[in-house]
Amino acid sequence: MKKNPMFWVVFAAIAALVLIYGCSWIPMEIDTQMNAIAYENKGTENLSETGITVEGKIYRPLFHAAFFRGSVKIQGMEDQIAPVQNIVFDRQGEQEKGKMQSPEGEDIGTIEMTGNFENIRIELDETQTILAPVGL
Repeated sequence: MKKNPMFWVVFAAIAALVLIYGCSWIPMEIDTQMNAIAYENKGTENLSETGITVEGKIYRPLFHAAFFRGSVKIQGMEDQIAPVQNIVFDRQGEQEKGKMQSPEGEDIGTIEMTGNFENIRIELDETQTILAPVGL
């Protein structure tokens, strides 16, 4: 019994799509710590050093917005930020932007990142900005 050649064409096309796009739904583990600078948006004279720890998984489903499920901890602000974050990112060029929540579930600010949390910018209530890694 001879197989239809169209079967092999369709099979090869599906295999190619799976190889190229199929891995985008697999979550990527994030576990990073970096030094950061915090300052009030009124001026940069109130600079202070802090640290950011990001632990969790980032999901990048095909044809959907990326989302992060895990924790974002800012040294000295642990009580202001929810211990578990579910952040849906909106892509804006190279950057992705999402909202952070308080322990009560209220939006307290935005988080911007490039890559998989290689560069982070957090704005809390439009009063304070945190940049990481230091040097940005």
